[in-house]
Amino acid sequence: MDIYGNDESICVKRLQITAKYLGIKINLHDIDLTVDPLFLGQPLLKRKEGDIIGCHGVTKFMCMSVEEDLLQGKNPQIKTWLDFGSKIRQTLYYWVAVAQEINPYVRPVVQQKKTEIAQLLNRLNQYLADKTFLLGEKISLADIIISCALTDGIVHVLFPQFLKKYTNVLRWYNTVIRQEIFAQVLGKIEFCQKEYLPKKSKKNKK
Repeated sequence: MDIYGNDESICVKRLQITAKYLGIKINLHDIDLTVDPLFLGQPLLKRKEGDIIGCHGVTKFMCMSVEEDLLQGKNPQIKTWLDFGSKIRQTLYYWVAVAQEINPYVRPVVQQKKTEIAQLLNRLNQYLADKTFLLGEKISLADIIISCALTDGIVHVLFPQFLKKYTNVLRWYNTVIRQEIFAQVLGKIEFCQKEYLPKKSKKNKK
């Protein structure tokens, strides 16, 4: 499979993890998605029958292209986790961009995003109370989707004081990223160590 995308993008890494679990060989063509209007910031799968754009679309195609449902990609519950993962990524997007100094720091907006992600993490934490993985007893596509959705936040903005009460989420996340295939693709995840706060502007000297 020929996939076009930025190899530093968490979406592309998600596709690489999925492909490895499914035994699919992909050829990654590294491009800057942010400057090419054709891709709209999304990875693209090139096919003779027609291209597929977007992380969700390519993920679904991969799962449907193999006979054995190794990641439960054909399980109807996967759509719920795709939607939940999208909510996590959309909620974290602004806050992460602020920490990367791409977006301006607007305190009310950041506070709102904190509240929203806390609600999502609380739901996930409760769900994981008696579970090692999200679906069944081994890694599924759900685990890949949600762990990747959280990763940019965990690296850039979800500081220890914020995360500490979500013990089930942390246990599950650490279990997932320590799996061999995740480690091969993601490398070592460096957790955010302190809350991002904007630098105070220096007052002009008179």
